Amino acid sequence: MNFKKIYPFIILLIVILFIGGNFIYNILSYNYNVPLNFKIKKGVSVDEITKELEKENIISSSFSFKLYLILTGKHKNIKAGNYKIERPFNMIELSNILIKGGEGVKIKIIPGMTLKDIELLFKENGLNVNFQKYKLSHFNDLNLYNIFEDKSLEGFLMPDTYEFFEETEEEIIKKILLNFQKKALPYLEKIENPYQALIVASLIEKEIIPIEDRFLASDVIWKRLKNNWTLDVDASLVYAKCNGFYFFCKDKKLTSSDLKSQNKYNIYIFKGLPPTPISNPSINSIIAAINPKKNDFYFYFTTKDGKTIFSKTLKEHEEKLRSLR
Repeated sequence: MNFKKIYPFIILLIVILFIGGNFIYNILSYNYNVPLNFKIKKGVSVDEITKELEKENIISSSFSFKLYLILTGKHKNIKAGNYKIERPFNMIELSNILIKGGEGVKIKIIPGMTLKDIELLFKENGLNVNFQKYKLSHFNDLNLYNIFEDKSLEGFLMPDTYEFFEETEEEIIKKILLNFQKKALPYLEKIENPYQALIVASLIEKEIIPIEDRFLASDVIWKRLKNNWTLDVDASLVYAKCNGFYFFCKDKKLTSSDLKSQNKYNIYIFKGLPPTPISNPSINSIIAAINPKKNDFYFYFTTKDGKTIFSKTLKEHEEKLRSLR
């Protein structure tokens, strides 16, 4: 046997075994430095991800991890998000974690929040989204635009819990509008004036707490509109007084001066509905607005403990108010 001829092959075999052994060692070795928190941004390449993970000492070798991800095809399924690892892991387990996905920024839009409330809520959670600068016309590929045309986004920001992963401002808004389109539009598109119904729903949301009472209050509002009465809804005037805020408004108490203000949201003076929704209503309020439960009432108010008191006449209404003072 000519040793000189097989020497290169022996060297090659040793190199392969060394690289292979090192690769297997890196893949199977555990990282005990936990808990760990890290973030993967949307649209980042597998090369950038693995290098950043090595830089943060989450993995020992970006080359080994990238090679493993490519060989297994897992590099195609890594998800953006915020990750938190609380137990020891090796690269195989880490790859499965990255495929499962991390957490985004979770934000809960509470029923009755206004557009400005929601904008501030997002800002407090690290997302600067200017809801005020957009109208439905900006999202004219949605069915909402075909029905509601060039309306502001007030009333269309569907209350729900959302999770965001590095979306742009427009993508964030569109996700919320698509939720409204999915949940609310099937009810609203069947009626003659869906925008009026949405405004009524926004009034109901702010005025009535018990869901069953919302259907009765809906009938009261529609009857007063039909009879050309003022609606006398406090929440509409509060919306104006608080400059479009509600949850983040410190002073909601109406004064005699407020009640005399020449503001289109003062529906103690101006007949008809306010110009826009005064909140972003829940699906329950939307359903109530388009399905009023017929009754003989023309007046209502809500007590401090959330009960709705209905009356047939103004005299009865005023007597009930006095009895609670």
